[in-house]
Amino acid sequence: MFALVLPTRAAAAEPARIILKRDGGLSGAERRDIRADAGVRLIETLSVPRTEVVAAPARDAAGALRDLRADRDVVYAEIDHRRTANADPYWAWMWGLNNPGTNRFLGGTEDADIDAPEAWELTFEGAEGPVAISGSGVIVAVVDSGIDVTHQDLGGQVASQRNFVDDRGATDVTDGTGHGTHVSGTIAAVRDNDTGIVGVAPAAKLMALRALGDDGGGFDSDIAEAFRYAGAHGARIVNASLGGSGASHTLDAAISAYPNTLFVVSAGNGGGDEVGDDNDAADVWPCNSPYPNVICVGASDPRDERATFSNYGAETVDLFAPGVKILSTIPFDTIAGFEEDPYVFFDGTSQAAPHVSGVAALMLQADPLLSAQQLREILVDAADDKPAFESYSVSGGRLNAATAVATVLEGGIPRDSDGDGVVDAADACPAVAAPGQSNGCPLDRDSDGRPDADDNCDVNANPTQADADRDGIGDACDPTPRGPDIDHDGKGSLDDRCPTVYGTDPYGCPIVVSAPVSTDRDHDGRIDRADACPNEPAHSNDGCPLPAVTALATKSRKRRAKVTVRTSRAATVRITVQRKRGKRWRRVARKTLATSPTLRARLKTKRLHRGRYRAVVVLSSNAGRARAVRRGFRVR
Repeated sequence: MFALVLPTRAAAAEPARIILKRDGGLSGAERRDIRADAGVRLIETLSVPRTEVVAAPARDAAGALRDLRADRDVVYAEIDHRRTANADPYWAWMWGLNNPGTNRFLGGTEDADIDAPEAWELTFEGAEGPVAISGSGVIVAVVDSGIDVTHQDLGGQVASQRNFVDDRGATDVTDGTGHGTHVSGTIAAVRDNDTGIVGVAPAAKLMALRALGDDGGGFDSDIAEAFRYAGAHGARIVNASLGGSGASHTLDAAISAYPNTLFVVSAGNGGGDEVGDDNDAADVWPCNSPYPNVICVGASDPRDERATFSNYGAETVDLFAPGVKILSTIPFDTIAGFEEDPYVFFDGTSQAAPHVSGVAALMLQADPLLSAQQLREILVDAADDKPAFESYSVSGGRLNAATAVATVLEGGIPRDSDGDGVVDAADACPAVAAPGQSNGCPLDRDSDGRPDADDNCDVNANPTQADADRDGIGDACDPTPRGPDIDHDGKGSLDDRCPTVYGTDPYGCPIVVSAPVSTDRDHDGRIDRADACPNEPAHSNDGCPLPAVTALATKSRKRRAKVTVRTSRAATVRITVQRKRGKRWRRVARKTLATSPTLRARLKTKRLHRGRYRAVVVLSSNAGRARAVRRGFRVR
């Protein structure tokens, strides 16, 4: 992120316009004498009786006005003031929202913006008539370095505030870097107040959550606390223009705890070389978090291309949004020289993310019942397809506000049949509600296809649910097939964590109130009670190994192709078929499936062109998301 100097406004040099009303009964020659004496020229005669508009050189305007008012044949003379709508003076520089001519000055094209004005023109029918889209009624939490709540363009926009950094009081969100204030202006700066800029969702309100210190950095623990606070206090959108290397169970836990809150995060600005990196090949959090309520944003430039500094990822970065030369708000005393005019240009994926947060707020106003994943899916699907982003993001496109909002208003909402927050297209169990589960299926710790709630033995695989003695405990957990019941507590020794001590808890151990059982049989750092796979060591979200691709086969014939995937365990399988065009891979088909009982998934495509193709397979489960596996093939 760096600043560019704000352009100064040119001084007016046009002639001054003056309206004068004269006495009646004057001849044409007398009227000309009045104008000549004041040194003005006629521009037009108005329909108002005896009234005309005249012009004087700008430098002589005051003297001309004085002379006209002193003339005994003039009833009155006044400046022909120029009025405007209550516009925002720097609107012309906000290329990311609209297509002003200055975008060409910035080195851009006419189709690089997100079509914000077109989105604002859309309406829906309210109780008292049509309602314009503006983000009204939506709160966006900004987890950042704080917000200047006194800023002239953010006055009244901050609904609540809290500080999570130890250096200040609980409600002190003073922004020491300007970063959080800049992000907030892009989301919700006031519109038509004759001041500064306008936000993407100008009627939305902000929840200011300071989790980054005055050095611009912050700990996962503070950020996670801010995430949880936002979710617990009703924020449906969280903007987190932050990130860094290394996975974080702490951040994932905070995100997964609020599946109906959309977390909009930035992709990152590359390393010290200021060149964007591939997030698919590195752990960048929270961008790479596997949960369906996370949307990761890269930065586009005025030419509608990927900003050179922006990170990317065909499987991890969802879409791009304007992030170069973004004009927004800063605190009055942050940058020297901008104390009286607190607006500045910044570059970064941090500037791209709030564009997406603002559009999400517009969508939620249109339909407050949208789930977080429905918001994400619409934003991704509504992105403008652009060749520059095809192989660098999931959507292959750049944010479009008007298309996203129109999709909501027209009812093009991805279905979520079971109402668990996971849309059907990504729900491996679309008829069974499983809130909080990333694949939409109920928890199945032994991965036998039977949810724990309906499994007569949930710690050992028993897909047939065999129960020979009809005691309600599956044969896989019965004492006879699973070892002797030495302590006579109903648990065979192979399933009894306390085989020589009578116990009544589900694991065959005594119930101890003061000290819970902390056994960790697989030594993976997660105690068995919190480990979905207590016999398999794994450092994952639920303690189970990540699913793996055991076989990937492709077959093509007569412009058709079939991709078959076999997996090591039950999983959600996303199969993408891409075609090589020039130097880029372009998506031609994609489908998200659940593995069959035989741990297999298959995608068929048709109407393919001759050329080089590849299949990209990504597996996910409650344990998390595995790395993509690719296999090339050719269509002849």
